[in-house]
Amino acid sequence: MLTLMRDLGLRFGALNFVVDHEGRYWFLEVNPCGQWDWNQAATGLPISDAIADELPAMETEFQRSGQEAAFRTRPV
Repeated sequence: MLTLMRDLGLRFGALNFVVDHEGRYWFLEVNPCGQWDWNQAATGLPISDAIADELPAMETEFQRSGQEAAFRTRPV
C-alpha cells in the first residue's frame, strides 16, 4: 500500500477493504479525503496532529512542482 500511496503522490489516504466469506481481505480503493476522525476518537492516536505536521512539507512539494503557479492562474 505504501507503493500505491507514493505512486499516487498521496501522504494520506483512507484505504477501503472488504472481507470475503473465507476471511480474505480485498482492496477496493484509496480515498485521499477519507474519514479518519472516528479512528482518532476510538484509539486516542493523534491522527489530526500527524496530518497537520505534514502540511508544510506538502506545501513545499506543491510549490517545487510548479503546480502552485498553474493552480493560481486557472480561470474560475
